[in-house]
Formats: sequence, C-alpha cells, structure tokens
Amino acid sequence: MYAESNIKMSLSADENIKPGKTFNVILNISDSGNLGAVHAWFIYDSTKLKLKSCVIEGKTSEEYLKYNDAEGEINLIYMIKNRPSKEAIIKFRFEPYKSEETTYKFSSGFFEAVNFKQEKSVCTSVPNLTISVSQSGSAITQKSSNNPESQNKTPQSQNDPENNSKNKKQTSIGSSSSKNTSNTNENDEYSEKEKNLTKEQNSNDTVIHEFDVTSHESKTDSSVILTLIGFVIIVIISVIVTKVTVNKLRKKYME
Repeated sequence: MYAESNIKMSLSADENIKPGKTFNVILNISDSGNLGAVHAWFIYDSTKLKLKSCVIEGKTSEEYLKYNDAEGEINLIYMIKNRPSKEAIIKFRFEPYKSEETTYKFSSGFFEAVNFKQEKSVCTSVPNLTISVSQSGSAITQKSSNNPESQNKTPQSQNDPENNSKNKKQTSIGSSSSKNTSNTNENDEYSEKEKNLTKEQNSNDTVIHEFDVTSHESKTDSSVILTLIGFVIIVIISVIVTKVTVNKLRKKYME
C-alpha cells in the first residue's frame, strides 16, 4: 500500500559566504499530509567546520527538536503536535576552522517518518549541497536525487538523539593526517563517509510505528505549581503574624 503523504527535503545556505566567516545551512522538510514526526540525518565535514547550533527556525511551543552530533554525522528527530504544519525549517550554524578558500559539502537523508495522523510517510528525494568559498564570495550547487533504498530504514547503530551510543561509526574523516591530503582525497573520504551511513540505514528495516511519536507530551508547568506553593506560604505567614499582633494588642489592652 502506498503512503498517504510524501516527505520532501531540500538544502540551502546563506549567500555571499566569505572564508573564515560563520554561515548557515538550512534543511527544509515538508510533508504533503502535514508533518508529524521525522527521523533524519545530516552530514558535514567536521575537519573543516564546527557546528555552533542546530535550531528550528521560527520555533513555536508546538515543535520539538532533538539531535546528536557524532563527528560530523548529525542524527535528528523533529516533531510537531496539536498544530498541523506542512513545513519545518531547521538551521545549522557553522564556524570554519580556517580562513581559506575551500569547498564545503553537505548531505541529508531520511530514516523514517509519520504524518500528523501518525500514518507512515515516505521520502521521495534526498538533498546534497556544495558551497565553494572564495574571497570574492561563494557559489552554491544544490542537488536532489531519488533514493528509494533509504526510505523507512532505521540505523543499525543506535547512535540516535534519544540514546547516545558509545559505538561511534568508523570513518576515514577526523584524523589529523587527513587535513594534509589533497582535495581529491578529501572528496573521496567524504563520499565514503556517506556510503557508510547509507549502508547502516539500509541494513535494518523496522516497522514505522515503532517510532516514538508520543514522547513529546504536554507537561505540567512547574512555574505554576511553585507560584501556588509560594502563595500558600505567604497566606500562612500572614495568618501567623496577624495572630501574634492581635495577642499583643489584647495583652496590652488588658494591662
């Protein structure tokens, strides 16, 4: 049976990025049947960039984001409740380690998702983004490719946002020696990193409804409880002070 909704993902970035300057990469996730919960991954080159933040653009109280960054492999879960929405915008902010002309590569993919009605959603495409940075500015290349094999898969490794695994994926990126290799070798290593993650996500097919879409429940506001406790304490103290004052006045009057 075909799903009632399709997930579409795309990547974009700031314009006119200069060497050594912080910049943003935007992951856009949309669902034709309104978003519910999405488990996805995002890859960047951790030998060149440091992740400063990962946030929901224009976040509301209805939205939830949990992510884990393991050496440039970000595993993230996005959820929304009580308010139908067809689109989520997640912003990654990066800081380069060096001020030099270079090329940054980013990619994102899909593990599993359900729509607002908790029905299975499938991803129709996965995005890739390349940014060439120079003193004169930046050039951005965007690509989207069909990847049906990656749909509705769960990673073999349990290195996800809700359960930080001690078993990190083995990749060729991250060693100090890789920083001194040629651009060709860097590209090969980065491609190999993407292949390793794709193999893991394809190795274990799991029922989509095992994805925990109910973990983001409404919780009692602790500030309200504290306010009520404080009010009760104030009332009790006021009563005690009043009784003491009355007793003193009576004693003084009797004298």
